[in-house]
Order: sequence, then C-alpha cells, then structure tokens
Amino acid sequence: MKNFTIAKLTDLEYTIDDILEFITKLDDDFIPPLSSRVNLNDYAQKIIEKAYCIVGIENNKIIALISFYMNDTIRKKAFITY
Repeated sequence: MKNFTIAKLTDLEYTIDDILEFITKLDDDFIPPLSSRVNLNDYAQKIIEKAYCIVGIENNKIIALISFYMNDTIRKKAFITY
C-alpha cells in the first residue's frame, strides 16, 4: 500500500461528501443494504457531527472507516455505528 495513513477524522480535512462516497461504495456489502434502513446522506451527516471516527486513507481517499459513539458517561459504554 502506498501513502496509507490511519488518523482521526477530525485531524483531517474530509467532508460529509467524502464519508458519503465511502459508505455508498460499501452499501451493498450490508445485508440488507444500509440504504434500505437509513438515509445515507443523513447517516453520513450524523457520523460527521456526533461520532468519533478513525479512517484509513490511501492516496487521499478514505478506504477504511470505524465510527463510534462514546457518550454514555453513566454506564461507560461505547457503541460502534459503522
């Protein structure tokens, strides 16, 4: 792999369009497709605004993504959303 980087999304200058492009490419990898359960544009927006994201970048494109929420301060649990 050339030019591969792992970073927090907040450390990079990627947008909702970049996240949307990535999750749209992988939509059919989910059974049923993710788009049959959520609006992908709204989901990408929610990820950008509310989730912690770690991305794999190769040649300036997102090639891997994990998004999770860590906002349950009472039970101290996290939830992986993507």
